[in-house]
Amino acid sequence: MAKIDEQIAQAAKTLEQQPGNAHLWLRLGMMQRHNNDFVGAINSFTRCVAVDAGAAKAWLYIGFCFLDLFKLKEALDSFEFVLQIAPHEGEALFGLAVVRECMGEHEKALAMLDQAIALEPEHPQFYAYRASLRATHGRDPALTLASFRQWAERFADPLTAAAAPLSPERTPGRRLRIGYVSADLRDHAVAYFVEPVFARHDRANFEICVFSSGSEDHVTARIRPTVDHWFDVSAMDDTQVYSLIRRQKIDVLIDLSGHSRGNRLLAFARRAAPVQATWLGYMYTTGMRAMDYRITDAIIDPPGLVEAGHAESLFRLQSIAVYQPPADTPLPAPPMISRGGVALASLNHLKKVTDGMLLVWRRILEALPQASLTLISAERTAQEALARQGGRLAGLGLPLERVRILPRMPMDEFMRMGSSIDIALDTAPLSGGTTTLHSLWMGLPVVCMAGEQAFEASTASAMLALGYAELVAQDADGYVTAAVALAQSPQRVADFRNGVRARMGQSRLMDYGAFVRDLEASFRLMWLNYLNGERHYLHTGYDLQREISACKALPRAA
Repeated sequence: MAKIDEQIAQAAKTLEQQPGNAHLWLRLGMMQRHNNDFVGAINSFTRCVAVDAGAAKAWLYIGFCFLDLFKLKEALDSFEFVLQIAPHEGEALFGLAVVRECMGEHEKALAMLDQAIALEPEHPQFYAYRASLRATHGRDPALTLASFRQWAERFADPLTAAAAPLSPERTPGRRLRIGYVSADLRDHAVAYFVEPVFARHDRANFEICVFSSGSEDHVTARIRPTVDHWFDVSAMDDTQVYSLIRRQKIDVLIDLSGHSRGNRLLAFARRAAPVQATWLGYMYTTGMRAMDYRITDAIIDPPGLVEAGHAESLFRLQSIAVYQPPADTPLPAPPMISRGGVALASLNHLKKVTDGMLLVWRRILEALPQASLTLISAERTAQEALARQGGRLAGLGLPLERVRILPRMPMDEFMRMGSSIDIALDTAPLSGGTTTLHSLWMGLPVVCMAGEQAFEASTASAMLALGYAELVAQDADGYVTAAVALAQSPQRVADFRNGVRARMGQSRLMDYGAFVRDLEASFRLMWLNYLNGERHYLHTGYDLQREISACKALPRAA
């Protein structure tokens, strides 16, 4: 049982004796939400307001729980109610901003974030979320860095300046202690990417420690035995996490969250380890001086084009990650073969879809009168999805009679979408990540646009790595041309479906052993950089043993 589960159980037991304790109901709800028990949290917050009807924080967190459950209307109503009873509640404006972003209303979201920051200028989450929206919709690397630096200069860098010195054992080739920090080692995309990595680390040269700050489930139970040490830090604050990592004498510490929910960046800010890098869970810079590297590759982050958008040095692997597909995914023939008319779909979350992207898809539908388009919305039912999104689509001229809006669905149901879809359409500027790989594994060709920054280039990276350059467009016109040409060639679609899994299996995307060796080489080279006092090594194209030998004469720290 995770420590937070124990705390939840203790709070519930206390409330049996003190059912009128509004503060404790609020605390219980906050812990339940942190543990991803959103329904239980709503119940606790409701009990809180039953005792104290004016408890604005309880109403606020009810809104966030509805947002967690992707019940956007209920979340919207809750945040607006909070502002009625507490007009200066910045978190309610923040919640409204997140709702607006989920609805594709990016400018409104940014305006609300500006208001929230004006009300509560010491709230770190507001700055980080605003920076990510500016990065996605502004697309200027220098402005992206400036936005994230605003967060870092206020909240992270002062902790770094006050950090206690480190004095690790400086032997270049010794066994290194590697630490991974994440709140997502459960049924989550990050866990599926790192699971094959954890299981294949070279234990003779690397000792693997995990610091898990999130809830646990069956995926956690499967991953935990594959590492040397597992620390549940779900009930610890950032200072406690930092202290634990220091006591464990971690040499290379890997952040798997960036600014996403549950992150422990302020533990990194305190300089928890000699070498610190961010990888995988967030496609932007952290903005902080204490994060030494962002692990990436040359396709996701082309050399010379994106450095200006990063506070970190970019360390490029041969590929940024590997893919572990869900088990038992069917691979039926493309539906267009038997029924005629092509079924298009964007399987990315609708909050990634800008109005400009919808207009591009409208052009495709106009060129293909027999085509249909499926979209995936945040809402929990098809009726809610249509009610929330239908007006926006109609306002942009999409033919609603040919558009199907589906709610979020379980993974096994999602992975059966290949039986009703022929071609996947990627989003821009924010491209798909895990969703793109799932789409490919379903047998769906993915039409996408190239991009210069990581959040733009994820899908293009995968398509180019697999040899499908013809599906990577340089602009909107090329995107429309590629999609229409593919839709008019059922045999191309069928050939793609019949061959894509073999290509994936033979590519770096699924060569787990080679990837882990490359990742471990990056850890070793980052360690040598630390010993040398400079960041000379920024890719893995070196003779590792020669570089280790050349570093042996380094003096120990004074």
